Amino acid sequence: MKISNRNTATPAQPSPSAPINAPVTMTESFLRLPEVMAMVGLKKSAIYERIRQRCFPAQVKLSPRVSVWRLSEVQAFIRGEYVAPVTRPTLSIVAMQEQRP
Repeated sequence: MKISNRNTATPAQPSPSAPINAPVTMTESFLRLPEVMAMVGLKKSAIYERIRQRCFPAQVKLSPRVSVWRLSEVQAFIRGEYVAPVTRPTLSIVAMQEQRP
């Protein structure tokens, strides 16, 4: 995992011993909140409101105090191509117990 202070993704370089036709794998770059704010022109509260509305890419928690955003998702948002992932509704344990006969 790579956390970037730059706004561009960098492809992984193939090793010198790799075959010439071997595919080059991309590494995902991540952005911290100040970089996201600068890229999209939104303040912190507006970003979190759009995340809540599922209109903006959600952050990835690296630890309890560190959140990052995927560069590719932020770029898709800027291009107007971001689509929130579809999630299935889940039932809580309490709701499941209440449904028991």
